[in-house]
Amino acid sequence: MSDRTSEQSKLFHHPLFFNEAFTKEREIDDIKELASIPFLLDFKFQQKKAGLVVTNELIDHLFRLWRSEKEKIAASFKNRDRHAAKPAMIKGIGWFITILFWINGQRVARLTHLVEDCSSLPDQPFNLKERLIFILENPDHYLAYIQLTELYDELEKKWMMNLRKKEHMDRK
Repeated sequence: MSDRTSEQSKLFHHPLFFNEAFTKEREIDDIKELASIPFLLDFKFQQKKAGLVVTNELIDHLFRLWRSEKEKIAASFKNRDRHAAKPAMIKGIGWFITILFWINGQRVARLTHLVEDCSSLPDQPFNLKERLIFILENPDHYLAYIQLTELYDELEKKWMMNLRKKEHMDRK
């Protein structure tokens, strides 16, 4: 691994999300498949110093991934198996953060100051900072799942409203 890649990977080091396999070279050409691994798409584009072109289709894909994963998480909690829910919750948290940045026209540049970076974004759900801290500290708790689900719902509504406003402005 080059020094530059090593420095960049340090920016993406977070106890919940970072995995050594994250920085390995991958032969994935499908952008949706890359996006399904939280933060990998942003990390890869940062390495190449290329602009990340986020489409509404890609954001919608991540919302669909969450809806699918949400059902698995709910089943795990219903069976009182919080350990089975935790990996899926971590993926869901990662997708939420990714969507939050993308909706705000930014890419995830680092995970080292995650809460501060997220709470500085202009378009965000109500009380994001407090809720995100709780979720990040308790990803295997049922109440964190409920909060994450509510955050997704609020963020998707904001995104849809912004899309409709943009469509309306484009018609004028």
